[in-house]
Amino acid sequence: MKKLIYLLLFISLNCAAQKNIISASYQVIDKGYGLRYDRIIDNYGFYGSASTGNYDLLNGTVSHARYCLGTFYKFNPSYQRNLYFSFGLAYNQFWGEDKLLNISKETWEPISMEFGVGNYFGRIHVACRYDFQRNEATFDLGFIL
Repeated sequence: MKKLIYLLLFISLNCAAQKNIISASYQVIDKGYGLRYDRIIDNYGFYGSASTGNYDLLNGTVSHARYCLGTFYKFNPSYQRNLYFSFGLAYNQFWGEDKLLNISKETWEPISMEFGVGNYFGRIHVACRYDFQRNEATFDLGFIL
């Protein structure tokens, strides 16, 4: 029992040294919304996000779900207002009336990459991610827990 208490104390102190971020996401192209969770560990970190939206096309609507896992790197971890760059892999799901319209096949691929940039302003987190394959931008606004 004593070892378990020490282990829990060590884990809680370790987690307190790391920062967590919760952000709301908005995608302009498909009017999508979602959530993003970041885990900051010194000058790098990891993030995961999930979002959903609808493409309003001429022949109907195509619904879209996006799940992304990625990493980011901060150049100076001790500086609070710190720019970082991110890279992530996204899995995309599509369903709806008709996907086979006059749109390139690359748009409907399930796996894509996104690149992003972000910054911290005190306890506020602001980021922008861009998927070049779909020409789709995602904006994140959140706070550090």
